[in-house]
Amino acid sequence: FEYEKNQLPSEQIDRSESSSIWNSSWDGLKKMSTYPRHLYLIRHGQYFDNAASLNEMKLTILGKEQLKYTGMRLNQMNIQFNGLIHSGMVRAFESATIINEQLDTKLQLIKDANLTEGLPVAPVPYAGISQRDAD
Repeated sequence: FEYEKNQLPSEQIDRSESSSIWNSSWDGLKKMSTYPRHLYLIRHGQYFDNAASLNEMKLTILGKEQLKYTGMRLNQMNIQFNGLIHSGMVRAFESATIINEQLDTKLQLIKDANLTEGLPVAPVPYAGISQRDAD
C-alpha cells in the first residue's frame, strides 16, 4: 500500500508535541460518567471486494454464515443490548440484520454514516496520502 511505503519508522517520529495536539476535554464534559458502558465492535463478514460499486459489495455466503454464528454467540451470552449501530455500507447493514435475526430480543438497527470506513482527518505526521483520502 502506498500509505505504508511512506510511513516513518516509529523511532523517527517526533512525539515531543503530540500531547498538545489532543484535547482531553474534546466533548466539553468536565465530569466523567460513573455509568459503565460496554461496546461490542463487530466487523462485517466476508464480502465481494471485487465488485464494481460500493452497493454491490455485499456479503458472500461465507460472510452471511460468519454473521449468523456471531449473532448466535451474542444471543448465548445473555447480554441486554440497547441497539445495533451500523455504518451506511451495504455489507454493514446486511451484517447487522443477520445478527439481529439470531437474537431473542430484536434490536433497533441504527444507521450512522460516521462509521463508514475511511480516514476521518489527514494523519499527523503526514504520510504521503492525499487530503482527498481523508475527506
